[in-house]
Amino acid sequence: MHALDAARRLLDRERVAERVRAARAAEEAVEAKARELAAAERRIGWWDRAVFFHDTPDEAAADALREELAALGATAAEARRARDEAVEACAEGAPAIGVVYRAEAAIGRLLSMSAVGRVAGSGDQEAAVFDRVGEQVFATWLPDVDLAAVAASLYRRDLAIPTAPPAALSTDARLVYAPIGAAELEARAAHHLVARGLLAEARQQEARAVDRVAPLRAELAELEAAVGIWDRVVPGDSFREMAVDEAQQRLETLERGAVSAAERGQLAVVQALTSAYPPLWVGLACLAVGAALRAVHTLEQPALQADGTLGARPAAQGRAVALACAAGLRRALDGAFDGLSERIAPRAAQPDEAASAQRGPYRAAQRPDADPKPAARGATAEGRRFFASLDEAALRDELGWAVVHATALGLIERTRAEADAEVSWVDRAIFWSDSDAEAEVGALSERIELQRELVRLRGYRALRRIADDAGQDPFLRVGRAIERAHLALGAVHTEAGRSSSPRSCPAHGKGEARAAIDAALTELCTSFGAARDGQRMIEDVCRQLTRGATRSPPTEPPPAGTDYASLVARFAHALRGTSFADDVARLNAALPALQSARASATSADAQVRLIDRINIFTDSPAERARDHSQALAAQHQADLERLRPAVRARWRAAIATHPPTLAAEVAMDVARAIGAVRGVSVRRSRSRGKNRRREVYYVCQLRGLAEAKGLLQTWTAQVVGAFGRFPSTGDLLEQWTADALR
Repeated sequence: MHALDAARRLLDRERVAERVRAARAAEEAVEAKARELAAAERRIGWWDRAVFFHDTPDEAAADALREELAALGATAAEARRARDEAVEACAEGAPAIGVVYRAEAAIGRLLSMSAVGRVAGSGDQEAAVFDRVGEQVFATWLPDVDLAAVAASLYRRDLAIPTAPPAALSTDARLVYAPIGAAELEARAAHHLVARGLLAEARQQEARAVDRVAPLRAELAELEAAVGIWDRVVPGDSFREMAVDEAQQRLETLERGAVSAAERGQLAVVQALTSAYPPLWVGLACLAVGAALRAVHTLEQPALQADGTLGARPAAQGRAVALACAAGLRRALDGAFDGLSERIAPRAAQPDEAASAQRGPYRAAQRPDADPKPAARGATAEGRRFFASLDEAALRDELGWAVVHATALGLIERTRAEADAEVSWVDRAIFWSDSDAEAEVGALSERIELQRELVRLRGYRALRRIADDAGQDPFLRVGRAIERAHLALGAVHTEAGRSSSPRSCPAHGKGEARAAIDAALTELCTSFGAARDGQRMIEDVCRQLTRGATRSPPTEPPPAGTDYASLVARFAHALRGTSFADDVARLNAALPALQSARASATSADAQVRLIDRINIFTDSPAERARDHSQALAAQHQADLERLRPAVRARWRAAIATHPPTLAAEVAMDVARAIGAVRGVSVRRSRSRGKNRRREVYYVCQLRGLAEAKGLLQTWTAQVVGAFGRFPSTGDLLEQWTADALR
């Protein structure tokens, strides 16, 4: 269109894209400097603040950062002013530019403010912004159109009347599209409504439900008439009253079905309206985002924290639906005003998937982020495969229907606001009866609640689809197994109560916790190349170290492969130049020597005669042999106690170069600690009665549970530090929906 070409030339002349990028860069610089200042202020102690007549170096640095922040703030304010002036100058000649700019700015804020849409009420302010943009669209392109009346007329339309194909839309040199009237809008929407056939199908379902409701109502009336006074007086329900209750439940079910069919018809009308006139699609899409943000329902999901505990994180199903609606708004903007969005708000480049994939599925450094963020879509090959599987699943359909319900919700909310404005103060004062206007507002309120529940339901179903598909990703399987281990170990318990005699005290729930640890361990071994048999790997590493001593070992570590031979070579290189192989050899020799010395000491002690034991002044040969064997056993025991920690520490340091192997080895320690949890019967006593008679009783206690929980927490922190934060299903859903907006 010539009007769009003129708008693009206007944007280029005012250098809007350049000014938008400059303002964005200035705001990012302000945010970075604010974070730097906050870190500097955290280093200032309370005593430094109290001594106001002297500034420490940290205080001087904070003052300098405040000055820099003020200067950057002034620069950002100037950049925003230049940007806004350029956009407003363009919007005077082309109102579409103002609409696109405000909508894109609202979408950008929605993406940057991660809390919006996660908690109920967090997005009310942003929802009002989208509502204002939608109202600007309606006032500019549909100034005299009563959308509620058009939608009602379309819903009651006789579908047997044929509709002519719509003519081309009229253009406008300034508005791109000429404002449309109610008659033309209804005619164009009617054509789409008839062509799709959605309303006809919904009407058939509604008619079938209504046909089943009428006889059931008559049956219910007969059943209620059969209930006598005696049935109502006698406590309890008679068979007649139970029949009435059953009929009422069936009637309510059928009535809900009729209402659902009617709402499907209303959805068909909304879809037809969005197809009839591109600016109307933009306006309704704005209302959909606002309605989705207001429909957010709180929900929490388990989440592994950086300190190894299992916490809770707000699920992002509400935010995901809002982002899906925002993606629909951007499609509406592109469809109505092609090319303006990209010129006004250039979108951020996608992350370099190839560079990020080289890191592998885990981090090289075991250092958890201070504020870990979920990885971008496609950060690893596994992530790309997982998101591709989501694309193939029905998740897109779920969110697509959520957008449709949110669009209908936004239109109904707008209609209710208009209807509520028609209620006079006299109608409100007569509280004992409702006027027609008040009845209409009440009916619209019921429809709003229904559509909100449907929006939430689609969000929950999208979460369920994510959870079902997440089982095919090994990284996510590890995280879910660890979450199950925390939950299962927290549920381990023994018998409650007390008894007068010692009792049996089993530890219930240990099996579930062990099974979860075993699942995580199996995944680490099968998908990430970890070795379950650590003793065999130590022996192979020692053999390679011994062979390497006779020839020059490699100066560079081998590549971090996940096959067994590559891991052995990598660990051997990490242990090169240490006494690890010699220590392992001495450790392996010390254990049988200890066993032999203990056996010799036992045998020699059996040869000591009674008279030799009584004679404390001299030692017999048998006693000297026994003492010698015991001294050897003590020496071997000391060697074991000295060598085991050293070998263990060096081995852990070596396998730390491959975090899955380290995680697998610690997981076996966790499994052993869980297996060691046991219930014991503990004797207790207390004084009772006037004469303070002592009463003895027995209770069950768990031993080793605190140690197992502590080890599980330490292991979880280690795994999270190596692999990064495990995203919840809500995080994955948000990433998947936000991909279309970044």
